[in-house]
Order: sequence, then C-alpha cells, then structure tokens
Amino acid sequence: MSSDMIQKVSEGDVLFVKGEAINQFYLIRSGEIGLFWEKEKHLVPFKRVSAKEFIGEEELFSHKAWPWTAIVLSGEVQFVPLTKKEVRGALKECPEWVGSLLKVLCERLADTADIIQEHNIIDEYSDQLFEIDEKHENFYKRKISEYRQEKGL
Repeated sequence: MSSDMIQKVSEGDVLFVKGEAINQFYLIRSGEIGLFWEKEKHLVPFKRVSAKEFIGEEELFSHKAWPWTAIVLSGEVQFVPLTKKEVRGALKECPEWVGSLLKVLCERLADTADIIQEHNIIDEYSDQLFEIDEKHENFYKRKISEYRQEKGL
C-alpha cells in the first residue's frame, strides 16, 4: 500500500452522512472515527472505529444509501479509501468462491445493520460504544450541516 493512498482528516471532519451513497470503503490506519445515528435532532453514538478496522464494507456489493454518519472524533485520522471497483478487481484474482463468500457476508452484515438501526438495538457492554457531551454534539451537528451544504445534500 503506497503512502500516497493514505488520506488524513482532523477532528470534526465528516467522511459521509446518513443517506449518502458511498462508492468506497475505508481502511482506518490510525485515529478514531465515530459512527452516529441521526435521530430527530440528536446524534446517537453507535460505534467507535479505530486502526485496522473498516468502514463501509457492508455496502461493498450493494448500492444502498449509507445508514450512519461518520465523523472524526479527535486528533488526526489516517485512512486508505478503497473503491468498490478496486476491491472487485482484486477479487477477480481469487477463486470465484472467495468473491461469492465475501458478497454473502457483506449482505448479511448490511441486513444486520438495518435490523440494529430499525429496532434501536445497542449492546450496553460493547467496548465500541461511546458518549458525547452537548458541546461535542453541537460541534458535530454544525460540521454535518456544513458538509451537507458543501455537498448539496
């Protein structure tokens, strides 16, 4: 993986918002990103994603809109964006069953994420859960609003 592929973002930067179609997924190299549900006028923290984890893999084989909003929580985050086309190209080098297996797993993961969101299921004991105070929530909501305005969403 070449260093020119690595991108950097800072605290409060929005990677994507709920309902946005994404054509890539992200390999997190360092830092932490928060995934949030946007419920009415509040941001509900759902999951903390850090180094060596992915964001967006659920949509690798689908064209569904993204169900969460992703925001850099603190400091700097380094990530590698991988397009669906790049991943599918790499899968062509593997036996056909590898791509089929990955597709089924991604579809099941996306379906599970839909159920979790629909029924507001959160595991209180998950080490990936986190809370934000009102100051941070207002800061993130302002950044989300700016992002949507900039992208025309």
